[in-house]
Amino acid sequence: MPPPPSKRLTFQEANERRPRCRECVCLADFVFVQDETDRKRLGALIEQGRTMTFMDQLQRTTGCSIPESKATYTHLIGRDGLCHWCHSKVPDGDIADCPKCGAVNIRIFESGFAGNQRSAM
Repeated sequence: MPPPPSKRLTFQEANERRPRCRECVCLADFVFVQDETDRKRLGALIEQGRTMTFMDQLQRTTGCSIPESKATYTHLIGRDGLCHWCHSKVPDGDIADCPKCGAVNIRIFESGFAGNQRSAM
């Protein structure tokens, strides 16, 4: 079954659907970090390859759970603007479905992260 048309989402819209992501069928909520300073600080942790520190700091900053921090991390988009799953171009916005595969992609700050290849957890 082809993915639905790509569209920009809100975090509320993504978190209300079941499953959250059409590709990995994630059920944990995604976390939105509103403060720009926090977003840049968290982005720097990803660029440094500090995955566990990122998830710990995301939990401390937002009060989210371990599954929510892991779901958010897993769906982060790279600086190149390509889907974390299939590497197709993703629409602009903090959170969006990939037009090719339907996976949810999250940006913490406008330019995304240094890379979209991260080790599995």
